[in-house]
Amino acid sequence: MNPQNSINSSENLLQTDRVFEFYAKLEESLECSRQRVILHIQGERAFCLEHLPAFKQWGQPLIISNQTDFAQNIPFSKVETLLGTECDYLIYDLFSGFNIDVFCLCCGLVKAGGMLIMISPENMRDIDDPYGVWQTHRTFDSRFTGYVLEQLKTMGSVRQGSAEINMPDFSQLAVLATFKNHKTDEQTVMLEDMHAWFNQSAQPVFLLTAHRGRGKSTVLGFFAQEIQHETNIIVTAASRNQVTILLKQLNENACVQFLAPDELIRRNEPIDCLIIDEAAMLPLSMLDQLMCLGKKTVLATTTGGYEGTGQGFLLKFIAAMDKKLYMHRQLLAPVRWGLNDKLEEWMNRVLFFSSAEPIGVASNLTKEALAKDEVKILGISKQKLSSDIGLLKSVYGLLVSAHYRTRPSDLRQLMDDDNQRVILAIHDQQVIGVLLLNQEGGFDQELSQDISLGKRRPKGHLLSQMIAAQAGVKNFATYRGLRIQRVAVMEQYRLQGIGRQLIDEARELINANEYDYLGSSFALDHTLSHFWKEIDFKLVHVASGKGKSSGRQTVAVLFAGRPEIIEIIKVLQQKMKDYLTVWLLSYCNSMCWQDVQALIQMMNVRYTLSQQDEDEITAFATGYRGFELTQASLQKFILNQLHKDQPINLAEVDITLLIEKILLNRSSHQLSHANRYSGRKELLQQLRLIIKSLNE
Repeated sequence: MNPQNSINSSENLLQTDRVFEFYAKLEESLECSRQRVILHIQGERAFCLEHLPAFKQWGQPLIISNQTDFAQNIPFSKVETLLGTECDYLIYDLFSGFNIDVFCLCCGLVKAGGMLIMISPENMRDIDDPYGVWQTHRTFDSRFTGYVLEQLKTMGSVRQGSAEINMPDFSQLAVLATFKNHKTDEQTVMLEDMHAWFNQSAQPVFLLTAHRGRGKSTVLGFFAQEIQHETNIIVTAASRNQVTILLKQLNENACVQFLAPDELIRRNEPIDCLIIDEAAMLPLSMLDQLMCLGKKTVLATTTGGYEGTGQGFLLKFIAAMDKKLYMHRQLLAPVRWGLNDKLEEWMNRVLFFSSAEPIGVASNLTKEALAKDEVKILGISKQKLSSDIGLLKSVYGLLVSAHYRTRPSDLRQLMDDDNQRVILAIHDQQVIGVLLLNQEGGFDQELSQDISLGKRRPKGHLLSQMIAAQAGVKNFATYRGLRIQRVAVMEQYRLQGIGRQLIDEARELINANEYDYLGSSFALDHTLSHFWKEIDFKLVHVASGKGKSSGRQTVAVLFAGRPEIIEIIKVLQQKMKDYLTVWLLSYCNSMCWQDVQALIQMMNVRYTLSQQDEDEITAFATGYRGFELTQASLQKFILNQLHKDQPINLAEVDITLLIEKILLNRSSHQLSHANRYSGRKELLQQLRLIIKSLNE
């Protein structure tokens, strides 16, 4: 803080002209430096609101608040609809609570030379912050909020009852991008690369990534405008709002059409060039289906810490793609604001947005082998974690680099939620593994009954409620357990048992603290399912709904800490065995065949075939019995074949057919390899040959 940028005034700031001189000087400094900053106005609400008219000369602000004393305001729940817009200044109402995810989105809306004005009480304990509530208690002394407010001292501040007003140091100018024909030099080069890919490359996918404010959507719009007369172009995204900037670049006669992802999948028609903006916001299973439609596909997504999805997009989707199939380019220079921007630098430093570089795309990390005794496993208190910023940054950075969706709100929970337990794996004084556990359950019989009926849904008890209300174990919420929220291991140390060591430490907590179970709920992913089976967790439930971000079926696994839980696991596994064939034909029908195979192997059950079943299967294989009449017997037969630890000796295309046709009963045109069969007769003939080979 530069001493010369402090302005002294009387206690009642509004009764002097000095505070307005301060605002005038602040506006002038922002205009000259093209910097963006945060101004923190702190005091009673009336005091804060009385300051806001001083900024009206700057134009109409965006007011982000859940309160009712503003004439025009946008509630926190609607802020995502503003993505792609920009403003000179924005007011964030901390009296509504500190939703850090919304706050980060707000920072991305302020353009060069603009300001985010944060109004807050002097003591955050004076507000009922709904975003600081985990389970049944509120965090009154938020470590996270205290940390952020302390870091705000490097920005501008006005405090009720204080004789000093602080202004940031504007000695460093923000360097703005220069434009030629409405494009920066970097955007021009990017468009040249995209045209070369489209016209000359055999690679079907162009991957465009950028941090927020880099002009990614503008580039997509220019590209679509320039090639629209050469090809059929479809633009899609999770919502039309996300492509507003893209569509603005098109002229009135553009032949570019926006269609929602589910409509494209329903139509199932080939597309010459498919542009998917903010691809990371779509479920991975939906992206898989969309990718099959485009002859050429542009995948674009925002990376960094704002949405918490771009990193996972690289981790899960692109990492699974053959690197020969896509060309990856990045936009680096900001367009909406300048290089050396104070607000972006503050966000990166305080919220650790640059603490973990994206992996999964052309990762060149060298694997490092470790002996078990070289890794130290230890639990750490929230107080210690919050006070050691270096350690906190390491833990959060690892979570960001290893998980599909890690948001800034996860950082707040990591610092504030005392129901959450943190276990670390340390090697050579470096955090190489993290396990997050959430304490759940322990309710009385009456509340547990209400939970099982769906009358009550206590916050933060996800697994406990799932087993009670969905799986149907009425008294399950009375048991105390630990739910595994996250388990993450640094990439170069994976597949060495470190994850197992972390889980083993959690098992020790079960015994030492008299918890009843250890469990987890997650989107079923065939690439990870073997981990849970190897550490002896039992699959006990398949939910009817899919994960919003993953698009995959949600499942629950348990490890018993008491004999009563062992009996519950047996009951739930028997229920799964009895109901599985119905589930596969109903809400599990859209699962990918690999996840179905993983589900069956995790269940590890075997069905008893009657003599009649065996006779029907033989009759089908030899061509004397129809498919529909035999399907029930064929289902049990195929489930027995797939549950084996040793894979059945069949080509992948044949395993796919067995699962998709016999277990999921998909129509001929829905099959993954539908073009291999000229009609129903050839399809049935192939099924008969496969069943005959397995039945011999």
